[in-house]
Amino acid sequence: MAEDQWKKLTKRERQIMEFLLTTENATASEIECALPDPPTNAAVRALLRVMLEKGLITREYDGPRYVYRSAIDRNSARRSLLRNLLNGFFGGSRSDLLSFMIDEEEAGISEYELEELEALIAQARQKKSKRKMKR
Repeated sequence: MAEDQWKKLTKRERQIMEFLLTTENATASEIECALPDPPTNAAVRALLRVMLEKGLITREYDGPRYVYRSAIDRNSARRSLLRNLLNGFFGGSRSDLLSFMIDEEEAGISEYELEELEALIAQARQKKSKRKMKR
């Protein structure tokens, strides 16, 4: 799914996509139950029809019901959502995003997570220096 398509999703469509990306597949009833302030069953089914037409989701017939899935893989969705967050709230600054996440008092960050971040930064530096050598 293109990055601009995520921006065009309605609030309900985004909620449905997030649920399907988490669960991999679900029936209309399961989706309805998972939504905050659930709309009527008819409204959920209408939303699913629209999302099918947009190519956001797919469905398969499974006995007496349809099972819905996201039309995109989870990693593509993560990249797109993170890019939107990064550009929208942090002005494209990765360091501002990480600083916010590390400093967030409510969430806290464990020693293990700090070590993981240090290792990821070291790997990024190695990759960058290898790319410079190839030039």
